[in-house]
Amino acid sequence: MPNALLTVVAELVAKPGKEDELKRTLLSLIEPTRKEDDCVQYDLHQSTNKAGHFLFYETWRSPEALERTPRRRTWSRLAASGRNCWPSRLAL
Repeated sequence: MPNALLTVVAELVAKPGKEDELKRTLLSLIEPTRKEDDCVQYDLHQSTNKAGHFLFYETWRSPEALERTPRRRTWSRLAASGRNCWPSRLAL
C-alpha cells in the first residue's frame, strides 16, 4: 500500500507588536517550500478578525517527507526561538 498523504495544520500567534515581522517571515517560507519535491500544498492564511493569527495548511507526500524537508528545520527554529510568536499549535 502506498504512503498516504500527510496534512498539517499549524497555527501561530504573533507576540504583540510583532505581527508584521512574523507575517514577513511566514511569507518568505512559501515560495521555497512549494518548490520542494514532496510538497503537495502549502498555504498561509491570516485571520481577518484576530490580529497576528496565522494558519498554515500543508499537504506532504508522507510523514517522512515532512521530516526531511529543509523548511521543517526553519519552522522548528522559528517556533523554538519565540522571537516573534507564541508557541505554535500543530495538528497532523
